[in-house]
Amino acid sequence: MLKLNFLGFKLFLYGLFFTLMFSSCDIDEPSDPWLVFYPRECNYVFARNYERITWDYDNRIIYEYHQAWNTDVFTIDKFVLDVFTSNINLDSVFLLENGNEIIYNSVDEPLPQLESELESSYNRSRLKAGEISQSDEENDTPIDIEYRLTGIKSFQISALDKELFNIAAGSSLNVYFDIVKYEPDFIASSVSKRLLYGFGDTEKPKRIDEWLSLSPLAQNSMLLRLNSNPENLPLSVQFVIALETEEGIILRDTTSLITLENE
Repeated sequence: MLKLNFLGFKLFLYGLFFTLMFSSCDIDEPSDPWLVFYPRECNYVFARNYERITWDYDNRIIYEYHQAWNTDVFTIDKFVLDVFTSNINLDSVFLLENGNEIIYNSVDEPLPQLESELESSYNRSRLKAGEISQSDEENDTPIDIEYRLTGIKSFQISALDKELFNIAAGSSLNVYFDIVKYEPDFIASSVSKRLLYGFGDTEKPKRIDEWLSLSPLAQNSMLLRLNSNPENLPLSVQFVIALETEEGIILRDTTSLITLENE
C-alpha cells in the first residue's frame, strides 16, 4: 500500500485549497453568488495519482475523483492522472507556519474582462441547472475561482522508465490519454485572454492536442484517464508531465510509482 508521505500530505492540502466548491439549493428567485478570483502565473506543475469512484444514483452514473491515499494499485478503469499548476512552490510554502496565508495572498495581476465573463458564465450555468442560493445569508459565502495567466505551448505525458504501447520511455503518450475534467470547469485563450468554454459547456475538448490547438491559458487542474489498455499488465510505472509555457519555460513533475492492472 502507498505510504502517506509529507509531500503527499502537502499536495492533498493544496488540492483541498484549490477545489472548486458549489453550494446551492432551489428557491423562487435566483441570487448571484459572491465569486472570489485567484489569478496566478503558471510557475510550477504537479502530478498526482487519483482514483475514479463510480456511483449509480437515480439511474444515472456519477463519477467522483479522489486522490489515492490508500493504494498504489489501480485497474485501468479507475486510474486518473491529476495535473495542476501554481505560481508558488508547495515544497517551501507548506513548510511555513503561515503557508495558507501565503497561498491566499500570492496572486498576480487580474484579467478583469475574463473575470467578468467567468462570473456571467457561472451564473448562467447555475440558472440552467436550477441551482440557486437559498438565502442572501448563504450568498455571503465566497466561492473561490482559480485561473491562470500563462499560455501553454506544449504538454506531454510520458512514462519515466517504462515502454508503454510500444512507445519508448520518455516519448509522448498523449494520444493514449483523454481529458475527463477541468477544475474549475472552463477554458480561456492565451491570445485574447477571453473565455473559450464556460461553466456548463459540455462539449469541451477531450483530446490533449485539441486542447493545445486552442492556445489555452494553463488550467488550474486537469484530470486525465487512459483510453486504452497497455500490454503486459500488470505493470509498474511512473508518469512524467512536461509542460512548456508560451515563454519557452519547461515545467516538469513525476507521479509516485503505481501498478496498473486489468479491469
